[in-house]
Amino acid sequence: MTKEDFKPLYSMSTWQLFFYTLFTLGVYAGYYVRQLSNKINTLEHDLPPIGQRLVDSIFIVGWLSPVTYFLAINFSDQPAYLMLDDAHSLIFGVLLLVWAFQARNRLNRAFNFLPSDRQLWFHGLWTFVFTDLYINYRINQIVESINAENHHGTS
Repeated sequence: MTKEDFKPLYSMSTWQLFFYTLFTLGVYAGYYVRQLSNKINTLEHDLPPIGQRLVDSIFIVGWLSPVTYFLAINFSDQPAYLMLDDAHSLIFGVLLLVWAFQARNRLNRAFNFLPSDRQLWFHGLWTFVFTDLYINYRINQIVESINAENHHGTS
């Protein structure tokens, strides 16, 4: 696959993804993961596709985020609701982390990115720290470099 095949993976700026996720209390993250997973699963690589159960779990748990948040806020004197919200946040974070590494591995493999090429490689540490935001950020960086190369090539 060529770097040009990367362009369809672009969807929005990382700041947009961050604020959409923030303002929807996590719901948008589930939507974003579903959309990007469908695109990644169409790429040619020797790994199995990102599991639909994982993607659906992230989508559903994302939709539960506002519910657990509002229960914790409105019933803050009830420790059970606070623990429920904490458990939900932990589960959501772990699911996003698993997804991010699956997406990272498939993108690195599909485009033959090597750790020695820091301009293209999806790094494990940043994937761990920023999960879906980092995947989006790297996709955007690569698409911007492709656009810059194309712009300089036609000038």
